[in-house]
Amino acid sequence: MPVLVDAEYSLRLVALRAVLDTVRQAALETPLADVDVAWDLLVRVDGAAPEVVRRVLAYPYVGTWARSLLRRLRGAAPAATSVPVPPGGTVPLWVEVGYLHALAASAAARAGLAFRIRVPAVHGAVSLPTLGLVSPSGDPDSTEVANPAVSAATAQVTGLHGRVEVDIDGAVVRLPAALVDEGRSWRPVRRVRVTEGGAALAVTVDDLDPYRAPGGRSAAQPLGAAESARWRELLAQAWRLLVAVDGEAARTMGRVLGAITPLAHAERFSPRSASSADAFGSLLASTPDDAAQLAAVLVHEFQHSKLGAVMHLARLYEAGPDRLLYAPWRNDPRPLSGVLQGIYAFTGVTWFWRAHRHRAATEADRRLAEFEFALWRVQTTRTVASVRGNPDLTALGEWFVGRVGRWLAPWELEPVPWAIERAAGLAAAEHRTGWRLHHLRPAAEVVERLAAAWQAGTAARLPAAHRPVVEPAPDPARLETRAVLLRYRLADPAAFARFVAEPHRAVEAVQGADAADVLLAAGRFDDARTIHAARARRAPAGRDAWVGLTLCLCGQDPAPGTVDAAARSALLRHAEVVRAVACRVADTGRPAPDPVRLAAWLAGQLDRAAPAPATPR
Repeated sequence: MPVLVDAEYSLRLVALRAVLDTVRQAALETPLADVDVAWDLLVRVDGAAPEVVRRVLAYPYVGTWARSLLRRLRGAAPAATSVPVPPGGTVPLWVEVGYLHALAASAAARAGLAFRIRVPAVHGAVSLPTLGLVSPSGDPDSTEVANPAVSAATAQVTGLHGRVEVDIDGAVVRLPAALVDEGRSWRPVRRVRVTEGGAALAVTVDDLDPYRAPGGRSAAQPLGAAESARWRELLAQAWRLLVAVDGEAARTMGRVLGAITPLAHAERFSPRSASSADAFGSLLASTPDDAAQLAAVLVHEFQHSKLGAVMHLARLYEAGPDRLLYAPWRNDPRPLSGVLQGIYAFTGVTWFWRAHRHRAATEADRRLAEFEFALWRVQTTRTVASVRGNPDLTALGEWFVGRVGRWLAPWELEPVPWAIERAAGLAAAEHRTGWRLHHLRPAAEVVERLAAAWQAGTAARLPAAHRPVVEPAPDPARLETRAVLLRYRLADPAAFARFVAEPHRAVEAVQGADAADVLLAAGRFDDARTIHAARARRAPAGRDAWVGLTLCLCGQDPAPGTVDAAARSALLRHAEVVRAVACRVADTGRPAPDPVRLAAWLAGQLDRAAPAPATPR
């Protein structure tokens, strides 16, 4: 791991050099001093306290800023002399460049040097990266105004005798001697330090840095006191869980993870998280439901960071056309690079739940951990199998995929309670079926021939190989509504019982849910099937009814050789074809076909001319 850390820091320095060279050539108009003045201050700090410079420049969001600025300056991003800052103002490009001046000021302040430098002030506030935010109003929230004419100015930061002052248009703020302390008009970044079993975590929960999220500059969104305390508590608890699972792995994470950007609380059992290759050692995460969920998120995003660093040094795949593939953790089709990242990340997630299920504090927690282990085990194993032999993999990429497969293989033999295994299977089927219905388009000729044959009562004559095309839907829907309901049933039976008694509660709590979904999650497959089959017959273009019908057939576990078994097979493997044929028959004005009988008939037709894999686009 130290090799990757050093390599990422070297890349960071290369990016900073590229920023300097590009800004010099651009000859931008700016009220700030030349970028070389800021760089010279960093050089001076490096001479006095090199560890301070490394700490500041290695801060993850410096990478986000550098790459974002380079893309803009070099034209990879939309050409503009200003960038939007919520809620509608604009910030000149010189403000983005001026982040370097703010970095220099932060480093000099940390080192206790005497210095003076002008930095950007946006909406009347000054960001000092790694340290905090200066806002003379005392309320960073009030700095967000929508008047672009007054959005940006300069402020002077002065360091003398170990104290720092910031002058924003005549309003002078003197920072506390200990920069981690809060003060009037000064909000420091929040740091959480936890030590457990000899493994230390020291992470900044950064709600202030303008480059804490991918995509460019964003406004500060300070956490409230209660939310901040919640993050501190959950991080401490999650760290204890990770150390209990594997102390050495936790120590490795603790040496790398430096910053977390908090996001708004997500729906229960639906955490949101992300990381960026530009911001090594950081992640974004919604406020978690509990410590175990946060621990899984930390593992997930740390896996992404590690593989992202490896991909900066070695080629796992050949660059080529963006062939889009299925990834069971995403609602949209993904390129091979994203699938490889997901395989590694969710192997880590599987690893965590596999171990945590034996340490869960309550029976409900254990059931949920068993479910997560079973679900991500099957999803990751299938995805590894799907990319083996991909022509775009390099020899190293093939080795990587094989190595992950060998890591997963022994876990397939580990038992999970039958009911939980079935629930995980339903969740996997929900996602895959929904994805096929949203993103695969069967050949029009195939659909036409099948619809005509169904109406004529004859066998269809199909091409030897008929390939559905990956055609990403512009607004991919959520594909795990029933999976969330299944988690409620396992982890919070009381809440789920309320859903069953009063389905409107589920509609309010779970995005996309309705009464039929509650019946399905409750195991009342006959009742749910009646509803979904009627919907599919009445409005065959609707995707959700086909997903629900598929899951009902899976849950009923029909005997081999029956109509239901054939229908289940067709829907699991060719849901997009079944739906398209049903729609085509309906378009002719004929009575809508029974969806189960149509699917069963199509199973026989499609098995006679097995379709090739989807054609990537």
